[in-house]
Amino acid sequence: MITITPYSQRSRFLDACIEPFMRLMSGAPGECAQCTHVWNLRALTADELGSLTDNLMLTVVGSHRGTIRTYRGGLFHLPLLGGWKEYVVIEPVVPLTEWYIGFLRDDIYEKSSYVSLLTLMGPVRMLKAPEGVRVRFFGVDAYGAQIQLNMVGEGRIGDGKFPRVRLL
Repeated sequence: MITITPYSQRSRFLDACIEPFMRLMSGAPGECAQCTHVWNLRALTADELGSLTDNLMLTVVGSHRGTIRTYRGGLFHLPLLGGWKEYVVIEPVVPLTEWYIGFLRDDIYEKSSYVSLLTLMGPVRMLKAPEGVRVRFFGVDAYGAQIQLNMVGEGRIGDGKFPRVRLL
């Protein structure tokens, strides 16, 4: 089980303040802006990490060829500065009214495991990592139980394929 902590009003305020900047830096002002930030991610505990089941996760191999290789520093979220542009569209196999997404990355550049505290109510766009890097995405329901995920599409920021799907 994964513990989902409530998303604070302070965090919601920070999201609202930074959203115009993120929309501008995406190079695609007509699409939903990137909305993952350090204040809306929580690192998994060792127990939570151990509770995840591999066969419910979705593994995506990255395709970004730029120089930004890690999540650290946040520049990977800024396409106009060389950030990652390719994404996958993910949703639960069984539709839910409320769910959360997380990711695991373990490679030569970085080892990390986080769950987003942003409530999802449908599909979500997730950035693909650097070329050759495997990221495993997992989903949890409102109670923290792991759910199975499905990839329903792929694209590139600005391509207009999924402009109204949130980008985390």
